[in-house]
Amino acid sequence: MVETLLDELERLAPPGPTTPDWNDVLRRARERRLPRRAVTIAAAAAVLAIVVPAVAFSGLLDLVRPVPVLHSAQPLVSARVGNGFYAHLWRSRSTTGGSCVFATYNHVAGTARLQPLFSGGGACSRKGELTVSPTTAAHPLAVTLSIERRLGVTPREWVPPVVWGAVEPGLHAVRVAVVWRGGGRDLTLKKNWFAGGGRGLFIPPLRKFPFFVVAYDRGGHEVARRKLDSPTLLLVNGWEAFTRRYDAWKRTHR
Repeated sequence: MVETLLDELERLAPPGPTTPDWNDVLRRARERRLPRRAVTIAAAAAVLAIVVPAVAFSGLLDLVRPVPVLHSAQPLVSARVGNGFYAHLWRSRSTTGGSCVFATYNHVAGTARLQPLFSGGGACSRKGELTVSPTTAAHPLAVTLSIERRLGVTPREWVPPVVWGAVEPGLHAVRVAVVWRGGGRDLTLKKNWFAGGGRGLFIPPLRKFPFFVVAYDRGGHEVARRKLDSPTLLLVNGWEAFTRRYDAWKRTHR
């Protein structure tokens, strides 16, 4: 499992085709920063995050290569995630000849163009390295979970938790869902890429744990599953803290 903190990249792209100008991105990103915590679950580590925590944003971004060629971005899938927000997943060329996959969040349902509002993070590969969000028969699901804290923002400014990623094409999945004890929520699936989420994934009740992303074939049979990171869902610092809280809950709910 590869854990990557994905933070806000405000106004990721200008409305029209352009060449990447990360100095401009830095200037615009300083105007507003919404803290997010995210975890990426992938099959291989030959990717580089294209965003970094806001506290280190200006100091580290210049060290992160490659980056997306934004005017080459093509939409993969879009999904409603709540509070009037939509999550859009994109694929583009990278500046080093590889490829990038990244998410943007905004209040626009369609993906005719990159809308300059709220970035959801992503990753890029270098030329000759593995592509981002890799899936294989042995590792059939690549999953990113992105969660934003709600401190000091109105509902229309707060993006609910988002789950996005890819499923191995050879599985011929026709449905992908987040499932938990006693329930589940379908994600939007399009050509093996999926996205979705909702307010119910924000610090869910302990009685619902664990949470999984599950893929199903046309017959309704499960063909792959990946566990979502429980500490991230509960917004606690690591498995030790989660286990203490979960064990305390179990002692009072036997």
